[in-house]
Amino acid sequence: MTTHTCCHSDVTQSPENSITRRVLGATKWIVPTAILALLPKCPMCLAAYVALATGVGISMPVVTWIRTGLLLTCLCALAWFAVGTLRHRVAHCTRD
Repeated sequence: MTTHTCCHSDVTQSPENSITRRVLGATKWIVPTAILALLPKCPMCLAAYVALATGVGISMPVVTWIRTGLLLTCLCALAWFAVGTLRHRVAHCTRD
């Protein structure tokens, strides 16, 4: 039976470091997912939310661009995180 060299590390991680890493790892997935879940489908609703939150009125073409930009940014972030996670797992599994 072959054991991984990473399993026999002499350096032990402190619990704070491990907890912080897990919280940050979960946060990077939660933020774009929450934005996608809470983003209204109707551009007029997004314009109304912006107006309620800031008091600034935004035209429909601008809101449409903002909404599309938010969608693409969140989807790209989630895809980036997924690829990074897959690369890490594949690299971890292929080590001898």
